[in-house]
Amino acid sequence: MTPRPVWAEDLRIHLVGAQDWASHRDLRLEMLATAPEAFWGRLDEVRRLTPAQWQAAVTGPVRYLQARDTSGTAHGTLGLQPHAERDMHLVSMYVRPAARGAGVADFLLEASAILTREMGRDRQLLEVARGNTAAIRLYQRHGFTSQEPVDAADTRPLTLVRRLNLPVP
Repeated sequence: MTPRPVWAEDLRIHLVGAQDWASHRDLRLEMLATAPEAFWGRLDEVRRLTPAQWQAAVTGPVRYLQARDTSGTAHGTLGLQPHAERDMHLVSMYVRPAARGAGVADFLLEASAILTREMGRDRQLLEVARGNTAAIRLYQRHGFTSQEPVDAADTRPLTLVRRLNLPVP
């Protein structure tokens, strides 16, 4: 049976909790196996984590979102880590290859903006490999900018920032 394509309108955002450690683990292992250069962590080390360590990871300071379809299958994830007083650092953005191009990353970024505002923060930061032009274009479409030149030959991560308007009380 061929899997049905994923479309953003079929997705729901799920805030990951301790009970979701296995789906978080599966996505994390997949992202490190698929694109190890894009993420912090080494696959061999991450594979050795215990269930208790995975539960601690999803209940710690980083809050993870998952884009799930109506059956509960996760197709993408994004972490939000409070940083400084009004900033939110976005980490570990990943969309499964079969779901790419269907709006999953857009959906996760839109949800991250809502959660960031709800937490009283008005700026998001993230780092991306300078050679990852598809990701840079995605982030720029969502209002992220850089004060640095985007030079693919530079091996340092590129920091992108976007300001969010906070709701008026």
